[in-house]
Amino acid sequence: MTYLDRVLSETLRLYPPVIRMEQQCSRDYTLPDTNVHIPRGTIIQIGPRNCTGMRFALFEAKVALIAVLRENRLEPSKADAAAAHAAR
Repeated sequence: MTYLDRVLSETLRLYPPVIRMEQQCSRDYTLPDTNVHIPRGTIIQIGPRNCTGMRFALFEAKVALIAVLRENRLEPSKADAAAAHAAR
């Protein structure tokens, strides 16, 4: 995995675009082949699902990041520099 892939993956891990979705059950429901029953009106939380366009979205994010980095220069802040110096 390239460095850029690692940076994007870690960023998405720390700051996911969708943390969770909440939905209200509109009718009584029993999960098939189980004894799990969800009564009407229960709030259920659903995690994000993988999107079929995930590869394209990651490619677009890389292109956007590269475009920003080509036109700008990143430098550590004074606080980052002081922390790095203190860690030595």
